[in-house]
Amino acid sequence: MKTADPIRKLWRAAGERYAHARRMFSEATDPNLIDAAIYEMNAAESWMSFAIAQARQEGVFIDSAPLISHGDRIVPEKNY
Repeated sequence: MKTADPIRKLWRAAGERYAHARRMFSEATDPNLIDAAIYEMNAAESWMSFAIAQARQEGVFIDSAPLISHGDRIVPEKNY
């Protein structure tokens, strides 16, 4: 399936972006940096949602084993 690789690449990149933002959040002490980290986590979650939608549309399986569910959102675990 031609579309599987780009979708999986997008999924991995969004997960890495989320993990990075999560680390920024946990290390930040300045309120502006905390806000920036939250913004980055939300943006990464949006990219992950987009990747999931694309995967469903194209019938592509995405391994979400390193992810956990938070209500209606799926996000990487803290130690991802």
